[in-house]
Parts: sequence; structure tokens; C-alpha cells
Amino acid sequence: MSKVLNQTFKEICGRQLAENQIEVVEMYEKACQAGMSEERALDYLAFLLECYTRNYTIQKEKTSSWRDYLKEVTPIFHVPGEYLFGHSDERHNLRKINRRYGKIRSGSDRLREERLRMEGHLLVLNELFDLSSREAAKLLHVVINQLFCRENHRTYDYTDYTSERVLGLADHFAVSLNPYLNSALYEQLSTQIDLADPRSFDDLFQNMFLCMASILDELTYYEKNSGKNAYFHMASRVLSVDDLIQKGTRPFYTDKTIEAKRED
Repeated sequence: MSKVLNQTFKEICGRQLAENQIEVVEMYEKACQAGMSEERALDYLAFLLECYTRNYTIQKEKTSSWRDYLKEVTPIFHVPGEYLFGHSDERHNLRKINRRYGKIRSGSDRLREERLRMEGHLLVLNELFDLSSREAAKLLHVVINQLFCRENHRTYDYTDYTSERVLGLADHFAVSLNPYLNSALYEQLSTQIDLADPRSFDDLFQNMFLCMASILDELTYYEKNSGKNAYFHMASRVLSVDDLIQKGTRPFYTDKTIEAKRED
């Protein structure tokens, strides 16, 4: 269903470009000027239209027009970087996490609250954007790699790896996790850790990496043994997606997340 809708949104945006609708053309040109290809710029416009449409459906009332939305939104253009990202990078990053931070064993209650909060965000994306378990896995791999990019200062090209839609949802997901993308979270965590010190990287992100690696294991397990999107069916038994949408998801960090030490 998501592919059909995405194609519909893409066709709508294509017609609006042909009609020279100013706000649509301006966003498209900004994306191209930033370094995106024409095709990916159109895909990004389609993602923005999907966000606008789904937000309107949730709120049940029109807060602004599509054109006004384009004026107000802060775009994140996914400009191709120096290195191509692929499945070998997925495996490399997971080995790095295991080597540096260990692993959450199956059935363990370690970081349970943090994992539930992270799963809540994914469950909402599944409900509102029809995010599949395979797309969720790619989203997590992108976020993991982007976090490591803070440390290694590399830039990556995800064009052949996944869609603008998944990259856009990864941006939304990352805001709930990363204090460098979330000013409120930055202020909260600044009382616990020196966020200006690059040496704080492990203390800040190790438990986040562990939770994402654990969820990736679960996504693989449930899809292999119980079928497509079985992971989200499982998660919905523990978490109420309606409550998460109505009340809002919770940030990843609890009062004890930073303090939690490595367990072998």
C-alpha cells in the first residue's frame, strides 16, 4: 500500500511542478541545488506531501494549506556523500557495536524501558506511514550509520540503499534519540554529560546502539519465523499505538540511561 500511495503522491507533485506552482517549484529547486538528483528531489517532495496529508488526517482539521506547509517546513535534503552505503556497511556497523559495547541477550530485561520507548516510535511509524519491518530495519541501519558518522566524519550516499521516504522517516526517528538534533533533549542531557566533548560519544550513544541492534535482531527473527510485519503485531500486544499517537511517544533517554554500564 505504501508504494502505491508514494507513487500517487509523486504523480501529484509532478503535475504541480508542470503547472509551475511556486512553492512546489521552489522546494524542488532547493533540493536540486543542494545536490539531489531530479528524481530524488521529486521523491522527497512526494514524501513531504505524504507527511502533510497524514498529519491532516490525524488532526481532523486543516491547520494550513499544502503550499503554506512547504513554506513552514524545515527540509532535510539527503545529498549523496562520498561513500556508498550497502549491506556490507550494515554488517560492519553491527560487528562494531558488538565489539565495543557488547550485546543484549535474547530474553534479557536489560534496557527494557529504553527499548520499549524506541519500539513505540517504530510502532507509530508503522501505523501512520505503513512502515514495513524491512523498511524499519533499513531505517535503523541508516540511523546507526549516521551516528557513527559523528565520530568518523564520513559522508554516505544512500541512493541505492533505500528510498527518500525511508530516509525521511529516519530523520523523524533520529530526532527522538539524538540530542544534537533535539534542543529540548540536549538541554535535558546537558545536566548529565558534557555534550560538547567528543569523548562523550560512547557514554551518550552506547545504549542507543545496543537497543537498535537488539531490535534489528527481533525484526529479523519475527519476519523469518512468523512472517511479514510480525514484529509490529508483537509490539502492538505490549504497546498501545492509539495511546502513543494521542499522548505522544517518549524520548529514548530515561533518568538512568546514561548511567547504565556495559554488561557482558
